[in-house]
Amino acid sequence: MPTTRAVVHYGLCGLAYSSYVLQGLEELADEGEIELIIKRSVPADLQAVTAGHPHMQMTPLFEATEGSTRVRFCVDNHDKADFIHPGLIANIDHYFKLNHDPEQLDQLDLTVAERAKIKPFRGPISPVGLSPIRHRPALKVVPAVAWGARDIVRRYRQLRKLLPLTDITALRSEAKSHDVNFVNRIYREPHHKPINDFRYEVGHRLATHPDINAKVGFIGPGVTGKFERYAVEETAPRDHLQQLAASRVGIYVWGTHRCLSFKLCELLALGLPVVGQTIPQDRNNLATLPNLSEQFAFDDPQELVDAVAKALTDEARLVELARSNIELFDHTLAPRPSARRIINTVFGEASSGSLPRPNSEEHHS
Repeated sequence: MPTTRAVVHYGLCGLAYSSYVLQGLEELADEGEIELIIKRSVPADLQAVTAGHPHMQMTPLFEATEGSTRVRFCVDNHDKADFIHPGLIANIDHYFKLNHDPEQLDQLDLTVAERAKIKPFRGPISPVGLSPIRHRPALKVVPAVAWGARDIVRRYRQLRKLLPLTDITALRSEAKSHDVNFVNRIYREPHHKPINDFRYEVGHRLATHPDINAKVGFIGPGVTGKFERYAVEETAPRDHLQQLAASRVGIYVWGTHRCLSFKLCELLALGLPVVGQTIPQDRNNLATLPNLSEQFAFDDPQELVDAVAKALTDEARLVELARSNIELFDHTLAPRPSARRIINTVFGEASSGSLPRPNSEEHHS
């Protein structure tokens, strides 16, 4: 019996920020739980609030239907915990936020109804490879939402070079050739200085530690001055992940604005034991998952490096943490369970009182 649940994805978002959720939805579609539809036409009211807005590059947007009920939702992957797209939240039903911090949300000028729409994503994300054929409808110019030829070229290149999730998890068996691989991007804007300096202090201490075989490098436009000592060329995604997978221990540091970094997802997907900074986002959930509080507890560079050195002396514990992280990723944080949590929330609440919308085809341009 065909599914009665459908999810439409409006192609407004860059693949670095949408591919993880789309991969999960694709898997649910392949299993017959939903029908996934990729469209380049967008309802007129959403066009009015999203056209040309840079925030939409980080916010995949969807409409879910079940019978006569229609529910709109998005996944906001913006680095800032204290930013909510004002026009978007007024026109959708569920606003899932990756960098979810209730204390920062409480500082925003939101109505009670808007605040109730905002929910934690409940996991990390990272870019993964998708099917170019399946996503061909999104590889077109969409003037109504300022999606132009340059965007299409970028998206096509991403589709060609991003690794499918199965290729990433296959690297779990990569032979270990070094203790840690700490290659991080350095940014050039003044507000990036605290993040850049933390990365430098960790990298320098790793590189000069007598008991740690570390591969340290910095890439990006901000690699000047003291960072030049460790400057390296950026590698292709496959090479980057292979080098991570060949590490005995993974190191996690915050992204910009204290956000969840793509590397959190990469390290867990690769099944590496981790030593890293604390996780500020969704603290009531992520920090309580199995063994994460032990691994993500070090906000001082020297303490972090000392913890790496200590971890490397206990091979049995490294093996146990690797096993735990693989199980956590596969069953809780991978694209499929992440997408299923979204779908259960969307359809569960839709079936208990959410008002149906008019047929969205009437609003497509």
